[in-house]
Amino acid sequence: MIEATVGLPLYRGQHIAWLALESLCKQRTTIEWELIIAEELGNDEFGKEKVYSYAGRLGKANCKRIIYSGLKKWVPLSDKIVLLIRKASPTSKVFIYQGADNYSKSTRVQESYDLIVNHRNDYITSQIGAMYNIYTEQVFIYDVRKLYDSTKLTTGWDQAFSIDLLKKLKSIGKKEGIDKWLTEAAKEAKLGSPLKFFYNNHPSWNEGFHTHGINNITLHRFLRKVHKLRYNAPKKYKYDFKKQVPLEIVDKLKTIKNYCRCGKEIPSWLGR
Repeated sequence: MIEATVGLPLYRGQHIAWLALESLCKQRTTIEWELIIAEELGNDEFGKEKVYSYAGRLGKANCKRIIYSGLKKWVPLSDKIVLLIRKASPTSKVFIYQGADNYSKSTRVQESYDLIVNHRNDYITSQIGAMYNIYTEQVFIYDVRKLYDSTKLTTGWDQAFSIDLLKKLKSIGKKEGIDKWLTEAAKEAKLGSPLKFFYNNHPSWNEGFHTHGINNITLHRFLRKVHKLRYNAPKKYKYDFKKQVPLEIVDKLKTIKNYCRCGKEIPSWLGR
């Protein structure tokens, strides 16, 4: 029985969607889960054929169903997420929001399920994550705890929700601010009861990472906040990107430098 849904919205994912899929193939979990993808066709698409080429490896990671929806025209990100949730299995209890340009840690599906179902949280996120600039090959640590009051609800990395709280989402044509939109929708669905959230800052955060270079939204969010981050050097967090990430992933990231649409304007000192 499918108990968790991984939602993966794609847009121009031809050169980067493999990153998310590689990480999903390495999930270590005892629960059965599904992968649902929505992607616009004809504009640097990753494509249905490539997605299903991962079916065997995903199956070994306990992924029991893959749904690929090819979209004939551009769809705002918020509306694409609504589509993903509507296609989820009726037995699914958890919605895990997977970014196309992110590499999830191997315990993400299991941890998300345990924290939401077994520990009865409505929403989980991580406040800390490694960020890799594909173009410059620089790494820095994005620590949300340095930006916001940790006792208050904020968005971060690796979001997951009790899927029941998102089933009434409506298409609103929103392109940015999706993380906040999802958390606000979950709060409204509680009908006045407080949203029970948990910051999953388990040390295993360093097994995954996020990227700059292909995703414009991520870059713009970073540039708005970089002045607040000061200098989050990886060595301060005892983090070594090349030791944490499989060598084949590091090498493949180097091959897509020329496809970066952004990322060159990140300050040169960051991540050294």
